[in-house]
Amino acid sequence: MPKRHLILLLLQLASLTAVSPSQPQKASGTIGFQFDNDTFALSDAGYTGGLKLYWMSEFRSSRWGGGFPFLGRPGSRHALSIALSQKGYTPQDLARSDLIAEDRPYAGFLHLDLGIHSRDDLSMQSVEIVLGIVGPHAYAGETQRFFHRWLGQIEPAGWDHQLGDELALGINYEHVWRVKKGNPRGWCIEWLPRAGGGVGNVHTFGHTGLQIRGGWNLPDDFGIHFIRPSGDRGVAYREKSRFNIQAYAAVDAKVVLRDIFLDGNTLLDSHRVEKFPLAGDLILGIAFQSGGFQLSYAYVIWSKRFRAEPQSQIFGALSITYTY
Repeated sequence: MPKRHLILLLLQLASLTAVSPSQPQKASGTIGFQFDNDTFALSDAGYTGGLKLYWMSEFRSSRWGGGFPFLGRPGSRHALSIALSQKGYTPQDLARSDLIAEDRPYAGFLHLDLGIHSRDDLSMQSVEIVLGIVGPHAYAGETQRFFHRWLGQIEPAGWDHQLGDELALGINYEHVWRVKKGNPRGWCIEWLPRAGGGVGNVHTFGHTGLQIRGGWNLPDDFGIHFIRPSGDRGVAYREKSRFNIQAYAAVDAKVVLRDIFLDGNTLLDSHRVEKFPLAGDLILGIAFQSGGFQLSYAYVIWSKRFRAEPQSQIFGALSITYTY
């Protein structure tokens, strides 16, 4: 083949590749770490702390559409997520070594979350499978003791009364919508209503809520990520961007049918308290991003979760993510 014909053929193939809709594109990914702790709010009880490591990445494949109905939406983008979390719950009086019958049980939860997500410009749907263990082998007591020694705080004395070991299995679903106001490349306000629920031996619940955020150069995602059942998964689609800053507020209302950290073990005889079937959350925070890094801090207030609880739960949530 003459050299000039070969060059023309290569140019034609390159142009076809550039416009081909099936050509795979580079998928973005995000890794993150989150730390929840009530020490930020000068407290030390209830949901006393949580740690989370997670990775999320987009994928593009039409083969998934037949197995998951919402993945077949025209123009949608898909992502996978994997997260490892540990949470700890304690009563108010950490100095007591006896069982405090009127207060919530000591409990730890270690779990792996596997999620699949689909979004278009104005909505996102997520399904998440939760696998883990509640009880001594979640090692939440050891984690709390470590942090208390490091910070010079009181040694928690009642972990011998924590809930027994129980394998955890659950599935969560959430749908988030996005309503844009203003200029996305300047000052902008977004409204992010959401609804969902979950079924499992740890949590069975339904919820609905709204996050409002405003700021400069808001990222093209679906809000801030939190350690909670059916948490926001917007970071799956975050992209590197110019400097942006945002302030946000979120409210969430739940109908709670089961909460193992109040209802006690499913089959074992364990400590339990009488929970409220309705619960609410208020979240206030600020976040900024430069390039691939984002830093976020939130102040979280939970309504009383059980009848003998003396006051609402308050804690802080610090999150650091990197998008590549």
